[in-house]
Order: sequence, then structure tokens, then C-alpha cells
Amino acid sequence: PENLITNVFLGDGVEVLSVQFDGDPIAVGFFKNATDEIGIERGIVMTSGRAANQGTSYGADGVGSNFASNNNDSNVSDPDVTAISSATPYDIARYTITFIPTADTLRFRYVWGSEEYPEYACSQFNDVFGFFISGPGINGPYENNGINIALIPETNLPVTINNLNSGEVGSAGTISNCTPPNGSLAYSQYYIDNDGSSNQPVYDGYTTVLTAEAVVIPCETYTIKLVIADNGDGIFDSGVFLEAKSFGTGSLEVEVATASLDGTVTEDCAQGLLTFKMPQPVESDFYPDYTIFGTAENGVDYEFISDSLFIPAGDSIIQVPIIAFDDGIDEGIEYIALDVQRDVCNRDTFYIYIRDNELLPPSLGPDTTICRGDTVQLDGTLPIQLPDPPTFTNTQDYLISPPFTSIYSPIQVAGVQPFQLGPGVIRSVCINISSLWDDDLDIFLIAPGGQFLELSTDNGADGNDYTNTCFTPSSPIPINFPGPVAPASAAPFTGNFQPEGPWSDLWDGDSPTNGTWQLLIIDDAQGFDNSVLLDWSITFEPLYQVYYRWEPASGLSCSDCPTPQAFPDTTTTYYLTAWDSYGCEVYDTITIEVLPSLDAPDVQCSTVTDSTVTFVWSPQAGALSYEVNVDGSGWVPADAIDMHTVTGLSYEQTVNIQVRAVTGMCPSLPGSATCITPPCPGASPSLDSLHHVTCNGGNDGAVFLSATGPDAP
Repeated sequence: PENLITNVFLGDGVEVLSVQFDGDPIAVGFFKNATDEIGIERGIVMTSGRAANQGTSYGADGVGSNFASNNNDSNVSDPDVTAISSATPYDIARYTITFIPTADTLRFRYVWGSEEYPEYACSQFNDVFGFFISGPGINGPYENNGINIALIPETNLPVTINNLNSGEVGSAGTISNCTPPNGSLAYSQYYIDNDGSSNQPVYDGYTTVLTAEAVVIPCETYTIKLVIADNGDGIFDSGVFLEAKSFGTGSLEVEVATASLDGTVTEDCAQGLLTFKMPQPVESDFYPDYTIFGTAENGVDYEFISDSLFIPAGDSIIQVPIIAFDDGIDEGIEYIALDVQRDVCNRDTFYIYIRDNELLPPSLGPDTTICRGDTVQLDGTLPIQLPDPPTFTNTQDYLISPPFTSIYSPIQVAGVQPFQLGPGVIRSVCINISSLWDDDLDIFLIAPGGQFLELSTDNGADGNDYTNTCFTPSSPIPINFPGPVAPASAAPFTGNFQPEGPWSDLWDGDSPTNGTWQLLIIDDAQGFDNSVLLDWSITFEPLYQVYYRWEPASGLSCSDCPTPQAFPDTTTTYYLTAWDSYGCEVYDTITIEVLPSLDAPDVQCSTVTDSTVTFVWSPQAGALSYEVNVDGSGWVPADAIDMHTVTGLSYEQTVNIQVRAVTGMCPSLPGSATCITPPCPGASPSLDSLHHVTCNGGNDGAVFLSATGPDAP
């Protein structure tokens, strides 16, 4: 459960020191694709029951016409929840987060919902939740002088069922419970009725998107408790949806982007990009506090970068290119260091390395001449030894059972660069699973830093297996196509797919590339429980690669490989561009002259007998003679300028012939024809005479037969 905070909920501008979850893990989970339902696309959900459906025990992912009422196994107590409850709290779920803010205001967005709406509005049954923050500068009535920041907008009233509702007393309520200071009917603009509907979530009523906010002192340590509980009994569940990446204060983001994975720019090659970005547009010109130093000289080894860059008023970003000059000097690796005050708490140093351009151009050789229809082999391979992509595999079988149990399969990764995860580092994650009911399976990838990526959940209906299923950043096809889940016909999902979650989930926060990666699989249904993870692998991009592009692409067997075969119809100049992981480009060209050829002769079957076939064609102007190729046996001279006879054939034999004109330079294009000899007609027998035997047991009888027609005996 702690990973839900660090991987999903945590945003920018906070340094999290610790996360602790107390309660039953079934009470929390993450959600996605919820913009149309609750106004938040993705995030985590905390409930006083269960987060996900299990059979007819409905969780937050049920619909309004379902009824979520679950006792879970939580035995947690909390003094602040007790303080705001009108009766004994049950089924408490609590996150406790200790953090250091880097700006002066903490914010996050949420939606609250409950099955106690609408009947129990203004009743004694008020399921409760709260966001209790404590720390320097905060003085409130709760534990450690904390305050509750789950408040109705522009009020000091906590978000409760008796404070925020439809504006009407529920059938089980009384007006006194919604009369100030006990409650209110005045904030129905923040209430959405979902009673009996076919829409998610399961709760009969929920709020619009609200914002929790607290003024804090940057660089100090704070603790916030996110708590939810049933009140008075353990039934009629409630839930709070917390928006992904919304927990934070915001701070200056600094990014140095390069074409390469190792943060290097190469002289006279692809430029890098330095970005300063604020979370919101600035009201006045904002000058980041930074210093540039290093072994590379500003304005000499690279294009000059000013020491007084600023984000203009009304904007939130400034970007500066990093362009390394080609000075023709073998200097080895140099570096630029950028020391930046990211916020009032943190000063970081970013490094950009500059290397010499060592990429040599391809050599396609001299221009060449071919006859029309011929093929020539091109070779633009650069003289560079390329590394193989690092691949790591676990081939051990894992039984995905019993249901609702997390099954982990680890892979130890070592020696991969770069050492921090980011875009372009992972090439693929491939799995093989034997399954009789695919949509029972929820599949996740967990990085060494604890971040997780949703690969596939509830896809494939009653289809079988995941067979050679690969998740790749470059695939245009989502695993759940056409959405929201893939049908049974999509199984066994062979090929390349995008995972359901964003790849960026893997590199939030401290995200080392090397360490223990894990595939997590859960069977989330009571049904077929004999699914087996057969094997899985993770492949990383090699640190250095070379790419090729031929133009034009017509007349080539491939346009992105180093060694295509060329067969142009007309004289063509081919341009080869090769570039590497550092964005360095080299070029070469080759012209292939195509000599003119006569058109292919029009070959026809002329005379066909039971043992011969004669092929004919009309002689072409410019043809000196003709050659034939019978059944692929090779080119030989034809019998005459306009015909050729194939002999020694049998009945019903197929003969294929190619014919080309011989000229002074290039032969014509080949013409072809296919003929078949006739079937055997057979002989016709007749009885000429019959002589019976003279006595029983004698041998003087005789039969005289004859036959007429082809091949008679």
C-alpha cells in the first residue's frame, strides 16, 4: 500500500521521509480513466470497506446501483477520527506521511463519496474522513496540534455527510443534525447524486473535485494523516479518491535533455536543451539562481549561455539550447556543471558532458551501372562495433494461486546504463502466461525503487493465455484496445503493446535502473485458479546505437537497414544518412545508372502434343537472338528467333518457360508462359472371339482380344 503514495499520489515540491499504512490493504487501491465519472483521471482510493469488487462484495469500482457494505479486517484506532466521530469508528484506513515541503503551500485534490448518501444525510451515521496535518506553524485541536484540511471550499467546515449533501434531509435523518453548528444543508453545489445509477463509482453520492490546502514553512518537517472510517457500524462504505501527482507544493523544475541516454552532447551534433520551469505562470520576471562552471569553457566549447536567464512574467518556462562547437581538437570528455537553487531547501548540480565526434562517414563505393531488372547489393554499414541490448530473464514457473494473492517473480538487473530510469531506457517487457480466463489477471511491473507500472488488468475476457506479449514504449496499440478492456478475441495478445499505465510511473522520484525488478500478478476472481507464469524478460536499450535512412525508398528492399538490395527501374541517386545515439549524422550517396532494356516478349503456347510443346513470340526490333529458361534449368539459346520447342515430355506435364531477347548490351525483361501436355487418351479394347472348352476340366478354351487407339498393346 505504501507504493500507492510514492508512486501515484506524490507530486513535486515535497521530499517524503516516510510513508506508513495502517489498516486492511483491501481498503486501498488505485484507479484510472475516471475523468468522465468523478473529474479526476487517475489516483488512489481509500475506503472504509474494499477498493475493488470481489464477486458480489462491491468496492469503489462498482456502479451506483450496486451496494458497497463491507467489514474489513482493520483493527486500527485513531484519536483524531474518534474526535470527529459521533459514534465508535470502524474499518479505519490510514496513511501517515512525513515530508518536507519546498514551498509555502501544500495542495492536493480529492473527491469524497459514501453509500450513506442520501438516506443518512442529517443522521447520526456519519462516516468520517480527515486530512490531519501537523508541524511548525500549525496549531489546531488534533493530535500534535494538527488541523483538518478536508474542508468545504471557503469555509472552516469539515467535509462530512451532514455538512455537504443534497440540501435535503435524508429519509433516516432529522433536521437538527443538519442545523448549524451540527451540520448544514447549504452546500449542495458540491454534491453529485449517483443513487441507483449505472455509473461509477459505487457510492450513491459524492462530491465535486475539492482541494485540500495548508500553509507550511519550507524546509521544515510535517506529518499528514489521511484517514477514513465507518461511523457507528461497519456497513455502508465510504471512499475518498486522491488525484495522482497532486500532493505537493510545486518548485522550480530543472531538466537537461540530450539525445543520448548518458547525458552527453557531441561536438557539432544534436544539441541538448536546458529547461527551467515553474509550476504556475510567474507574476513578475523570475530569475533562477544558478552558476555555470566546468572544464568546458562557456562560449568557446559550447554556445554561450547567459548567467542571467529569466522566466518572463506571465510565462512558466524558459528553454536554452546546449550546442557544442566542433573545435577540431581531440580533448576527451569535458563537462558543463549547472549549480541551481531549485527551491529554498535544495540546491542541486546538473552535469552535461561534451565529447568529440568520432563518427566516420559510410563508404558506398563508386557509382555503378546495371541493366533494368537487375539487383545490386548496397552496403553502408559504419565501421563501429555496436553493443547488444541488455536482456534479463526469469524462466521459473510461478502458479498464480490462490486468488487475491500477490505473486512476485524477480529479475536481478546489473550493469545497465544509465543508472537512473528515464525515457528511452527500457526497450521491452515480455511475458508468457498460461491462463484459461485472461481477465482474471492483473499484471504489474515493479521497479527497483518501488515504482510500479500497470501492464494489463482485466483484459481478454474468457480468452486464453498471454503468448509472447511484449510491452514497448514505441507500440501504437494499447493492450486494452479498443477499450476500456480488450475482448476475448484479443487473446493471446501476441505482439507489441502499450501498457495500461504510463511508462513515466517508473521514473518518479529515486528510480535506479539496476536492482531487483519484479513482475506482480494477481488473480482477482474466484474461478480458474491454475494460471501459470511461464517466463518473462526485460530488455533495455543499449547505450549506443546507429540508425540508417535511405532516400528515396523506392527500389530498395529496406530503407532503414545498412545493407539493402537495390533494383531501381530508372537511374537513381540514393542518399544514405546514418546517425548515432548522440545525434551525430554522416552521409554518402551512390548513383545507380539503369541501362535501357527491351520490353518482355509476349510468349504464347503454340503447338502442344503428347510429348512436345512449342512456344512462340514476335521478334522485337533490336533483338539479335533469344534465350530461354525452361523450368528454371538455366538460360540457353532458343531454337529460332521467334520460337522454341520443348521435347521429351509425358502426358499432363506442366512446362514453364522464360524468354528474353539478347541485345548488344542488356537483355530484355523476361516474358513467360506455362503450358500443359494433354492427358493420356487410353486404348479401346474389343472381344474378337471366344472358344469354349470341349469337356469339363479341359484346357482347350480360348479368348481372343484386340485394342485400338494410342499406345495399343
